[in-house]
Amino acid sequence: MSALKCHGPHGDVMYSYDIACQWEINLRRRVADAKFPAHLKIELPVGRDLRFVIPKYHFWGHTGEDHNKYSLNLVPGVGRTDGEEVERNWWRHDATAASTREMGPGSRHDTLEDHFHWSNYTRLVGLGKLLGKRLKTAVLGFTLHDRLFNDFSSGIDGQYTEAWTEQVLAYEKDPSLPDPYHVESSGLTEREIKTQLAAQEDQDASEGRPSLHQVTPLNMLVELLDLEELQRRFHQKYPIVTKELMSLATDIFDRRAAIRRRTQTIREIQAIYMPPVAQLVAAELPVISANLKRKADERQKRSRTSTAASTGASPPARDVETTVPPEHVPLFLPSNISPEHLGSLSPRLRAMESDLREGQMRSALDKLRVHLHIKTRLVSFKARQVRHQRENMKAREQLETNDMKIKSFKEKYRAARAAKMRLDGPGSWEQEWRPLGDNDVRGLRDFDPLLTAENESLPRRQIVTEGGRSISWIWNGVGRRDDSSEAGNLGGMNEALRGEWLRARARPLRYKEEVTIVKEEQRRTVVTLNVEASEWDRRAALRETVCPLLQQGLAAYAAEQASLLRGLGNNFQQAWQRVKHIDIPTADDEGRETELDSGSMLYGFAGDESEDEGAAATGALSEYE
Repeated sequence: MSALKCHGPHGDVMYSYDIACQWEINLRRRVADAKFPAHLKIELPVGRDLRFVIPKYHFWGHTGEDHNKYSLNLVPGVGRTDGEEVERNWWRHDATAASTREMGPGSRHDTLEDHFHWSNYTRLVGLGKLLGKRLKTAVLGFTLHDRLFNDFSSGIDGQYTEAWTEQVLAYEKDPSLPDPYHVESSGLTEREIKTQLAAQEDQDASEGRPSLHQVTPLNMLVELLDLEELQRRFHQKYPIVTKELMSLATDIFDRRAAIRRRTQTIREIQAIYMPPVAQLVAAELPVISANLKRKADERQKRSRTSTAASTGASPPARDVETTVPPEHVPLFLPSNISPEHLGSLSPRLRAMESDLREGQMRSALDKLRVHLHIKTRLVSFKARQVRHQRENMKAREQLETNDMKIKSFKEKYRAARAAKMRLDGPGSWEQEWRPLGDNDVRGLRDFDPLLTAENESLPRRQIVTEGGRSISWIWNGVGRRDDSSEAGNLGGMNEALRGEWLRARARPLRYKEEVTIVKEEQRRTVVTLNVEASEWDRRAALRETVCPLLQQGLAAYAAEQASLLRGLGNNFQQAWQRVKHIDIPTADDEGRETELDSGSMLYGFAGDESEDEGAAATGALSEYE
């Protein structure tokens, strides 16, 4: 508020605050309150002249569909500002504050002042390198993301992109409109389907059609699906269980005990709702046991052969489990029962499982997209920030953990789709729920050159080039495509693709604004240094009453400071000249068609509006100052 007092009520003002979404609600009422400090009672700008944003590192702690209007990645005019400089500045002095805790008040004050002065000095003399690097990064960032955005847009029908552009431009002018960046989940999730089916069972009970057991059919199916998930996770963590492994991992016994206990409980309920299950279990277990024994014998034979080849001795024979481990016990959901045994089952059981499987597919795809996005972030962070062995090992562990989750959701989707195929057979639902191939499981930015650095060891023929890249259908929400649509002309476009396209559109715009902001910062830096140098020139003749020798010394000191500041400004300008030739083409350039001009309809501004947008971008300079 103190800074805004010097700004006045006119012009664009942007506040960044960790909880700006709550703070702005009653700001005007608090300022008008009689208890508010009188020196801070100011006239606040009205309308869109006063905007609020949340710093980038704090933004992801906020949820809700109305929060994108606070995102510094999406708000026009802010460039690449992150809003965290205040906390970053205090973070630099955390160690100093801790080391001076035992000092007296005066000593501590002087020590902290010294550190603050040194921080300000290093920031001042480092502006040349900092602003030069920011300008180069902004230009290269615009070039890269503008190309990626145009490639992304080339595969989408123009009628969709025009509609989305109009929608986001209206939203930027009036954030009270529906948020185009927000993506609602399509269809019912797994939890919502369970709630819906439970409500139907309650309605049946109230109408005199109670369940045959206190555990309803829905609860039985949900428990079976949970057991299926437990078995899948067990197989993922322990693909092969040997005697040696069991002696080391007590977790195996705990997991098996939990699966066995829950399986025995559910068998009693299945006997009521699904009578053929007992007969199927008795017939199936010996076959599974024989298969497991055969596989164990093959592994043992391979191990004996490899050991004998290397040492010349044969290993002792291993005992093979005679019982079927609980992770291999078939659960016999309705989708696993053969047609000849379906006559004794209620058709409603199959319909309920079909609905639950659809919810599983939707939830698995949603979580798969989330973890693919997380993987993109982790790989990007590792490529840019991680160095040395210890940090690389930590980063690899995080990536491996995330990859396990990706694999888990991929297998869950495939299992749910296979079950639905057995339940309903081929049909129109396949247009929405496509087969999920390994090549489909990739993020939106897997074609980023920085993110593909780890794949450089692949054979040349296996590397997907930029010209051959395509976006996976999983990013089309649920992957709908009209049968009549041609390649590259998507039909049934949903909100998920719109949200990703709009975010891809925002990235080059923010980099373009950053170029304008950094150039203005460079200009202001040189002007400020020259003004301060002139102030030192003025100070040289101020103290006329002192003795000539002291006056000569003061004048020399003032001249030295003025010379240093002017020299610093000249050095900055020379350093920046080396990147001045790197520029973003604008529509004002005559005699050539530019990238910006050719893409103006996609971005939503005409070429002759570039100066107005640049002026809007300079309004965010207070963040850097």
